[in-house]
Amino acid sequence: MTQAGLVERTRCDSDRRGTFATMTAAGKARLRRARPVHLRGIREHFGKRLSAAQLSAVADALGTLARDPRSASPSAR
Repeated sequence: MTQAGLVERTRCDSDRRGTFATMTAAGKARLRRARPVHLRGIREHFGKRLSAAQLSAVADALGTLARDPRSASPSAR
């Protein structure tokens, strides 16, 4: 993905062992183009297997993650 120009690697300043993969503008554009196919796959694989209540719970959980990724950690609660 780095060679394709979709992500850039940057070092983590607080932990020299770590490396971040940051999406480039080209990577974001590719993701936008892939979204319809990805969503279709999610609907086919999950929508047919989960009840409306289960799908709602998944949507709520993903919404929480989208707003604040740190909130997914049990220690953050």
